[in-house]
Amino acid sequence: DLETADGRDLFLKLVAKTDVVLESFTPGYLAGIGLGYDDLVEAKEDIILVSLTPFGQTGPYAQYKATDFINVAMSGNMYTTGDADRAPLACQMPTTHYHACAETANATLSALWFREVHGEGQHVDVSIHNAMQTVPLSGPSNFILSGNKSRRSGARYPVNTPSGLTLQREIWPCKDGFVSFGIRGGPARIPPFQRLLQWMNEEGARCDFLNSIDWPSYDNNKLTQEEVDKIVEELTAFFMTKTSMELYEAAIEKGYMIAAVYNAESQLADKQLQARDFFVPVEHPELKTSLTYPGSFVKSKDAFIGVRHRAPLIGEHNIEIFEGELGLRRDQLVTLKEAGII
Repeated sequence: DLETADGRDLFLKLVAKTDVVLESFTPGYLAGIGLGYDDLVEAKEDIILVSLTPFGQTGPYAQYKATDFINVAMSGNMYTTGDADRAPLACQMPTTHYHACAETANATLSALWFREVHGEGQHVDVSIHNAMQTVPLSGPSNFILSGNKSRRSGARYPVNTPSGLTLQREIWPCKDGFVSFGIRGGPARIPPFQRLLQWMNEEGARCDFLNSIDWPSYDNNKLTQEEVDKIVEELTAFFMTKTSMELYEAAIEKGYMIAAVYNAESQLADKQLQARDFFVPVEHPELKTSLTYPGSFVKSKDAFIGVRHRAPLIGEHNIEIFEGELGLRRDQLVTLKEAGII
């Protein structure tokens, strides 16, 4: 209990043996109870305090509360997600927390590296709002540079052509889901497109408009919306005869620049991830079972990198830490427990 004198004293003893303190309280709370960064430095000179909050430690929104939905909206990500004639969309998963936690992990490792080099700790201030500014990619910077707002275009991308703005499809329905394939882009897209057309002809697909294209002079940046729609019609009809994996595996073999759009089930079944043993079982004794976790993004011959065990339950390691690390006696722990300190 950090709001008791004994609780704060116990916490500072832990800090003295710690590399990093990670917290997500409202900005100013820890300093208000005598546990701010300056207080922690007195306990350990090179401590690293990492604060993860919705809007950071400073600024006009610093004291505001926020949900994942609020942060995905205020980052601009939701504004550009969905169909143009419908409401904005937010992912069902807490994506802002995923992005911000990845940034927090990276920032913490950077601070640890900095301490190794310079011998100094620091207060790392991570804002979920800031972290999400990278997700809309060029949207915010585009507006600053040109004044042009990004727009919701669903499965299509807006492309300016001499005939005006065209909407060119990027996500396509297929027999069992969706695939990604772009008719937009530079010259590098044209040879794969031609190889795909050859496959379509071999399969007996209807390719009247595609076969009429003068490919040596083809430039998707000059297409009219009518031409785009004809291409979309013929490609969609062909893609609907194939599963996403049939299209993807053919693309790998022959270079069609097609990618499968995965859902959770297909992600787990991915042959590449399975071959690298990416998904690993992690024991949960309290549930009397194991759960499947994503493993490490990197393999190393020098050290194990990956999931060692599930996250600890609240208070699970109290005795191990307080006795083993701080040297408290069992009767002292009982007293602290009875007083509600731990």
